[in-house]
Amino acid sequence: MRGRRGRGTAKQLGSFFSGSAWAWDEATGQYYLHLFHKKQPDLNWDNPDVRAAVYRMMNWWLDRGVDGFRMDVINLISKDPGLPDGVVYPGRAWGDGFPHFSQGPHLHEYLAEMRREVFDGRAGTMTVGECPGVRRDNVLLFTDPARRELDMVFQFDHVDLGLEAGKFHPRPLRPGELADCLSAWREAQGEVGWNSLYLDNHDQPRAVSRFGDESHRYESATALATALHMLRGTPYVYQGEELGMTNGAFHGLDDFRDVEALRYYREAVAAGRAPRPSWWACVRSAATTRARPSSGTRASTPASRRGPVDWRHPELSGDQRRLPGRRSLFRVRLLSRARGRAPRPAG
Repeated sequence: MRGRRGRGTAKQLGSFFSGSAWAWDEATGQYYLHLFHKKQPDLNWDNPDVRAAVYRMMNWWLDRGVDGFRMDVINLISKDPGLPDGVVYPGRAWGDGFPHFSQGPHLHEYLAEMRREVFDGRAGTMTVGECPGVRRDNVLLFTDPARRELDMVFQFDHVDLGLEAGKFHPRPLRPGELADCLSAWREAQGEVGWNSLYLDNHDQPRAVSRFGDESHRYESATALATALHMLRGTPYVYQGEELGMTNGAFHGLDDFRDVEALRYYREAVAAGRAPRPSWWACVRSAATTRARPSSGTRASTPASRRGPVDWRHPELSGDQRRLPGRRSLFRVRLLSRARGRAPRPAG
């Protein structure tokens, strides 16, 4: 999406990855919108030619045998006209425009159009849409089969528990808080909608570290797997989750490649809210539990500092054929039992 011409006219809308959501393009002499990284420009879904090109691409892949799509932040495709900046909250440098693009005026129209243009007549396909901000009181607008939009969504309520002060300032969870949240989403979908069941992914810390106890890794991993896979829905298992993987260790700022974590640290220091050493201690502590597991460093760094996989535990390093199998076997048995009683929704 392009903005007005002329430098100095960009709005103060904030990016999810910190900083401005608008970037200057020298070739066109315009600002363009990137709600995430500047290398990820937002498409203008209000342009019918853009939507048609997206549908052609999706059909191209389905013709070659893929079974469906995981759609990244799909509920952000429709924006309010003019895309206001939103409120600049105290202590924030940029406006919060989320209410103006999280469920825009044409969102459900475009999702229904996608269903017709791409998935109608293709039996056995599936769609899951990542939908930050979707609520229990409106999730059936996305997942009710009668509306023919998405098969299921990735919601964020359970992974956002305890983050009222921001993702880098988590609070300890209360006993039962996670279970209550998962149960509430099960009840919201009822027998009509369909849940996606996940705890781990590339945007989240390891579930054992976040919701369990690393000193009781097996017990935590199996308890979380049992709670998740016995719910109604489709389970998603992130790489390493089947092994009870825990968070990696971060030893310095050079260990990070995650755009959001790095910008958060730089902006905090630049704002002068605290001396550099204490801010690094804060970010390092929070990022160890909140930064993305894909935020680790280059392959040249020591193995113990890789972000995606925690190599500190000897049984999780080296040849995986030598790993003890009880965690993986436990999850396989759970999945087999769940699969026998809850079929996947039809495309």
